[in-house]
Amino acid sequence: FMSSTIPNLVSGYIFGLQNGILLTLIGCIISGVISFYISRYILKEDVLDKVEKIKALKQIKTEEKKFTMREWFELTILSRLPPTYPYHLISYFWGITDIKVYIFIIGTIIGQLPSLSLETYIGYKFTDIKNIFKNKHNMFMTLLFIIVTIIISVLIGYKSEELLNKYATKNK
Repeated sequence: FMSSTIPNLVSGYIFGLQNGILLTLIGCIISGVISFYISRYILKEDVLDKVEKIKALKQIKTEEKKFTMREWFELTILSRLPPTYPYHLISYFWGITDIKVYIFIIGTIIGQLPSLSLETYIGYKFTDIKNIFKNKHNMFMTLLFIIVTIIISVLIGYKSEELLNKYATKNK
């Protein structure tokens, strides 16, 4: 279980910004749907055991019968926003719920696009690994951009977890 940050950075470096975002998004959706169906039909009990240890996911699973389609959609987007969340763990989780696969896919695309784009952009900016620490570009701005990205990612993670917990407890 890991986040998709490293592949996103590498994609930007190898394929450029636009192609990197598109190809990474396609790869993430395909691997997310595979994880979704693996958990739905093969590893359901194993995933349920793991979910029991994560408060927000356990609450959502417990209250899932009360959610409307809109709430499923919003929850999926919220679960994909933090780039620090383990991508496949979240995909496995959604596979054991009653969510429709098309809601999962659309919510995943929307929720993951901001961090995926940002991480791909960072990889794209490092067009030549040998010159990262040379004065060819403004190193201060690059480091500042990376630090701000990390801070924003952490804040998004905390806020999304808070909203997921709130959503789950609201429907009790």
